[in-house]
Amino acid sequence: LLVQQQAQQVTQLIPQSPTPQNGGQWYFYNPTTVNYGKSEFKKKWGDRKLEDNWRRSSKEIVLEENAALDEQHADTLKASSDSIAKKTAAKVTDKKSKEYFLQNLPLTDDAIKKSNEKIVDAYYNLGSIYKEQLNNNPKSAESFEELMQRFPDNKYKLPACYQLYRLYMAMDNNTKADVYKNIFLTKYPETEYAKIIANPDYNKQKQADVSEAEKLYTEAYRLYSDSDYTGTILKCQIADTALGKNPLMSKFDLLEAMAIGRTQGVAAFETALTRIIIKYPKDDVKNKAQEYIDLIKKSKTGTSLSEAKKDSLFNNAAQYLYNKDAEYFWVLVYDGPVDANKIKIELSNINSEYYSLENLNIESILFESNKQMITVKSFTGHDKAMTYYNLITKDKKSIFSSLDPAKLKIFVISAENFPVFYKAKNIAGYMSFFQGNFLK
Repeated sequence: LLVQQQAQQVTQLIPQSPTPQNGGQWYFYNPTTVNYGKSEFKKKWGDRKLEDNWRRSSKEIVLEENAALDEQHADTLKASSDSIAKKTAAKVTDKKSKEYFLQNLPLTDDAIKKSNEKIVDAYYNLGSIYKEQLNNNPKSAESFEELMQRFPDNKYKLPACYQLYRLYMAMDNNTKADVYKNIFLTKYPETEYAKIIANPDYNKQKQADVSEAEKLYTEAYRLYSDSDYTGTILKCQIADTALGKNPLMSKFDLLEAMAIGRTQGVAAFETALTRIIIKYPKDDVKNKAQEYIDLIKKSKTGTSLSEAKKDSLFNNAAQYLYNKDAEYFWVLVYDGPVDANKIKIELSNINSEYYSLENLNIESILFESNKQMITVKSFTGHDKAMTYYNLITKDKKSIFSSLDPAKLKIFVISAENFPVFYKAKNIAGYMSFFQGNFLK
């Protein structure tokens, strides 16, 4: 009963509107209720024009409020923009976020070029890993094929094609192997790859030629060291006739020029040097020849040079040549008694950890009666040899902690320079050459 009384009181407080004639009809379809609504509106608001903000009696207030809202909106946009800029400038380090992978997308030509170079390296390395480490020839071939399809003129074009030739031969797929074989034989017949494909014994023959050239050069240099300059010239000419084009020919020509300079005078010497510069424009022997021509020009202008300086230049120029792509040895020479086996074990441990696939060979020999030599063979090219040199040098204190640093010499030397070095046994002379060409 109490609840019913309270409900009646609440109902009486609500303003009553006329009851629609049609109980279920919508409000605006009922003229009576519409007229009643208009009457009530005019009582409260009066006559108002149909427009925005009709409740406001002063439109200036509205404009000010709108302007304030616009300014506030602009400030909000600026703050949002600044926030975005800060987020863009800040490097995202969370690898689980999408922004981490989006922030370094290559969007410029230069960035795309660098990205493509990384992809090329990745494909070539992947193919090599599948072939050399995992023994998975199909996957290796697939990687090299993908590399050649996506980047036909990449920097690994020739080695990649040769790898594919070897892989398809190993998989007995002669049809595909012939595709890459013909590429070399028709488009690149002068390359080492073409020569190896055309003659399976090419590498053996080449190594035999190199060995013969090294033997002849050692003999020629011995004659030069013994001041037998006529014999030196004859030996160099024999090498030219017997060996023809060989990797040591530039050294033979320079040695012959040295001998000519000793026997036939400055004019003949300068002529021989000029021939070398013309004949070997891209060989390092050109720099040695130019060094001598500069010496001759200085002597013509009255610049004094001691005989000792001239002899030093003659002998050093004749001894060693720098060839970046040659085969290299890592060498340790110690002046005094040393436990060679202990050092070889230390080196073997390093080789097993970092160079397990390189098949490096460690040897120790008596360099002189009081000196011990240890060699690690061999590395293809200057860069690989110096990488090994730097690795050993970094661990030098732990490996050679028991040795006197003043008696220890470590360097790399090319296979073509090694016989000359071993014959002369002039460590200081080679260290000067090594520091000038490898550590500069």
